[in-house]
Parts: sequence; structure tokens; C-alpha cells
Amino acid sequence: MSSHSERIKAVLERDKLYDGVFVYGVKSTGIYCRPSCGSRRPSTENIELFDTPDEAEAAGYRACLRCNPAEYLNPNEVFVERITSYMAAHIDEKHTLQSLAAEFEVSKYHLQRTFKSVLGVSPRQYIEAKRLELFKNRIKNGEKVDKAMYGSGFRSRSRLYEKVPGKLGMTPTEYREGGSDVSITYSVFQTSITNVLLARTAKGICALYLGDDEEPLVDELMKEFPYAEVTRDDEGLTEFIKPLNDYFEGRDFNPRLPLDIHRTAFQWQVLKAIQEIPPGETKSYTELAESIGKPKAVRAVANACGRNPVSVLIPCHRVLRKNGELGGYHWGVKIKKQLLAHEEKIVE
Repeated sequence: MSSHSERIKAVLERDKLYDGVFVYGVKSTGIYCRPSCGSRRPSTENIELFDTPDEAEAAGYRACLRCNPAEYLNPNEVFVERITSYMAAHIDEKHTLQSLAAEFEVSKYHLQRTFKSVLGVSPRQYIEAKRLELFKNRIKNGEKVDKAMYGSGFRSRSRLYEKVPGKLGMTPTEYREGGSDVSITYSVFQTSITNVLLARTAKGICALYLGDDEEPLVDELMKEFPYAEVTRDDEGLTEFIKPLNDYFEGRDFNPRLPLDIHRTAFQWQVLKAIQEIPPGETKSYTELAESIGKPKAVRAVANACGRNPVSVLIPCHRVLRKNGELGGYHWGVKIKKQLLAHEEKIVE
């Protein structure tokens, strides 16, 4: 529980980490707000603290129209947001269940259970994914491996190489060099709907692109892995192409192939939820956000869909706008419409 002085400090600093923990009333105006409200800060003698909006309204205060403090905030989500913000602000420190539990004055069991119920991953998995994401961004911006390593919270090369290669599909240096020394084979084949480019590393499928023209698909693959050893191998990819041909010919609407793609923990949560949408059915971005326990993360869910590098295998074409419109699609709305029409045949 936060102390009175901590809550006053949170109000004066507009600390959003305390949103959902308490609200405050301003005696001179009769209005109550969230701690992060952007309105003018009251003097401390005019602040009255309440644990809930109901308590503030029972005391005669009206909800602020600017920050809408009466809107329900899931306390577990607020709690987990406080934890993730803390870890992000201390990315270079070692985080254990014990240290986090001590910091937030809860038991290790409660922290682990609550964190996983909200995000679907443990705190350890979350911080590793955040460090990996930060490392990738720094590397892509041209930083050398050592600088990117320390700036992302990895303490040694051994720790970095232990955690990163399995998720990048390559070593950190190789990733920085756009896939240098990584072998990628690809094939482009025609289906009843469009051309398909399929590419794989030794660990799994790294790209599945759709389009009527072959050249732009190959260009996009080269841009993603500019220094990889990329070769065409139609015959070598036959066993991977077959399940996809089965899909386009209507024999198997849920092809499963090993993947080698690199996403954050949240993005993986979204992509896994997409894989659970049955063929012939659709979900809205809002419904998808709700299905992973993040009803307010609709925009982030849509971004995760847009960053899906393996269409069909992760069928993001089954995600629509709330009003039923198709929405965007990386490979064009026309292809999205054709894929949905193709799958609708199984329920006819």
C-alpha cells in the first residue's frame, strides 16, 4: 500500500503508475481526478485522497471530464503496468521475483500469478523480451554490439549470446549485419489466389509473402535480410510448400510449419491468439484485444497484426475492423478479401 506522502507526491508529479490505485479530490472545485490528470496541480492543503471513485463521489465530488477517473481500471492491469514500467526504467538491473516482490510489497506467488494472468508471460520472460527488443532497435540504428548489449540491459556477451540467438535465429553480430552468414532459401509458387514467396532458415519459416508479382516479393525479402546468403531452392522447399498448396486447394485451412520469426512477448501473444481463430470465422481487433485480456490495447493489437511476417501460417486476414470492414492488410485488401472468401466455402 502506498503512503499518504507517496500519493501526494504522485499527484504533484502526475504519476500515471498510480492511476487505478487511488483518486484525489480538489476541495476548492469539488472535482476528483486520476493522479496523472493534466489539469492544474492543486495546493496540497486542497487535496483529499480516496481509494476509489465511489468513495470520492460519496464525499460529494464530481468526476473530472478531462481524465474521466470513474472509468473502470482493472487493478491487476494497473499493478502489472507499474511493474513493467519499473523494469523498463531499470532495464540494466537484475530483476528476480524476490526483488520485485520486495519492491512492490507483495508475495512472490502473488506477483508471478498476477503478472502472468495479465500478460501471459512471467516477469523473467517479459524483461528478456524487452531487452531483446531494445537490443534489436539499437543494432538496427547502427550501434556496435557491445554498446547495444550494455544499453539493453545485458551484462555480458555470454549472457547475450545465451539469450539472443535462439530468438533472432542468428548471432547478434549477424543480425546487425542484416543476416550476414545466415543462409536463407526461398521459393515462389503460384496458387489459385496469388503468388506466394516462402523463405526459411535452418530453424524454420522466416517469411511468407503474398502478391501477384514475384519481383516485389523477392525485393522485400532482400530488404529484410540484406546481407544474408539468400538462394532460391524450389525443390528443397517442396515439403514446406505442400501444406500451403493444401491450404489454397481447400484441403487444410490451418497449415502448421516451424517458424523462425522474432517478436516481443506481447506480439507473440497476439499472433498466437490469431492462430486460434477457426477458418471461416473472423474477429475484430477489439475482440482480439479482449481475448488476450488487453481490451484497451486495440491499436497495439492492430500493429502486431500488421507486423506479421508469415501470412496464412498466422492468419491475420481473419481480423477485421469492429464495424465489419476489412481494414488494412500488408498484402492488399484484395488478397485479404479473396482469402476470406476462400475460407468461407468450408462453412457453406
